[in-house]
Amino acid sequence: MLEGKALITVDDGTSIEVKPGDIISFPMNTPSVWHVKETLKKMFVISM
Repeated sequence: MLEGKALITVDDGTSIEVKPGDIISFPMNTPSVWHVKETLKKMFVISM
Protein backbone atom coordinates (compact mmCIF):
# COMPACT_ATOMS: atom_id res chain seq x y z
CA MET A 1 0.00 0.00 0.00
CA LEU A 2 1.47 3.33 -1.04
CA GLU A 3 -1.14 5.80 0.27
CA GLY A 4 -4.45 5.77 2.12
CA LYS A 5 -6.21 3.31 4.43
CA ALA A 6 -8.70 0.50 3.97
CA LEU A 7 -10.32 -2.27 5.97
CA ILE A 8 -10.38 -5.53 4.01
CA THR A 9 -12.81 -8.29 5.01
CA VAL A 10 -12.61 -11.76 3.49
CA ASP A 11 -15.47 -14.30 3.28
CA ASP A 12 -14.57 -16.07 6.54
CA GLY A 13 -15.12 -12.78 8.42
CA THR A 14 -11.44 -12.01 8.98
CA SER A 15 -10.65 -8.29 8.67
CA ILE A 16 -7.37 -6.44 8.37
CA GLU A 17 -6.67 -2.72 8.20
CA VAL A 18 -4.03 -1.77 5.64
CA LYS A 19 -2.04 1.46 5.52
CA PRO A 20 1.01 2.81 3.70
CA GLY A 21 3.97 0.42 3.89
CA ASP A 22 1.83 -2.71 4.38
CA ILE A 23 2.17 -5.73 2.11
CA ILE A 24 -0.73 -8.18 1.89
CA SER A 25 -1.26 -11.43 0.01
CA PHE A 26 -4.38 -13.49 -0.68
CA PRO A 27 -4.76 -16.88 -2.34
CA MET A 28 -6.10 -16.64 -5.90
CA ASN A 29 -9.88 -16.06 -6.14
CA THR A 30 -10.28 -15.02 -2.49
CA PRO A 31 -13.51 -13.00 -2.24
CA SER A 32 -13.06 -9.80 -0.25
CA VAL A 33 -14.77 -6.49 0.48
CA TRP A 34 -12.67 -3.34 0.68
CA HIS A 35 -13.98 -0.54 2.93
CA VAL A 36 -11.90 2.44 1.81
CA LYS A 37 -11.27 4.88 4.67
CA GLU A 38 -8.88 7.20 2.77
CA THR A 39 -8.24 7.43 -0.98
CA LEU A 40 -5.91 4.58 -1.94
CA LYS A 41 -2.82 4.38 -4.06
CA LYS A 42 -1.61 0.80 -4.35
CA MET A 43 0.57 -1.44 -6.45
CA PHE A 44 -0.36 -5.02 -7.12
CA VAL A 45 1.21 -8.09 -8.69
CA ILE A 46 -0.67 -11.11 -9.98
CA SER A 47 1.31 -14.33 -9.74
CA MET A 48 0.07 -17.62 -11.16
